[in-house]
Amino acid sequence: MFGDKLIVGTKIIKLEEKGRLAMPTFTYALENDHLVLEIIKLQGETTLRFSLYNEYLSLANRLSELRKNAKSLEEFNKYTKEIENICLRVAASSLLDKQRRFQISKQLLEEIDYKVGDELVARGAGKTLLVQKKK
Repeated sequence: MFGDKLIVGTKIIKLEEKGRLAMPTFTYALENDHLVLEIIKLQGETTLRFSLYNEYLSLANRLSELRKNAKSLEEFNKYTKEIENICLRVAASSLLDKQRRFQISKQLLEEIDYKVGDELVARGAGKTLLVQKKK
């Protein structure tokens, strides 16, 4: 399963037809792994961050539990904001197909200015995969 083991490695990958992105073997991704995609824009550069959906769900559930047990309105609002931030960061989610590919919508591709055939650098980062355009 994606992220079962530490994700370490770097590989040049291409954005395939229909906006599919194959997960490198070093991610340990399997068919039907449910991944989420975050878009991170810093200094004019767009990075795609892929993580396992369950990681997000666990974090949101933990924050919800903390919010239930909040001792003040300020603490309650803090946890509410954190949950909202988690939800807002997720741009897409997808089950991987048999070839371990993540489907990115045409609309999202236009927003991030990635095109079919673009060479991308995929880098393992702990339990996530970071993808950027090759320079």
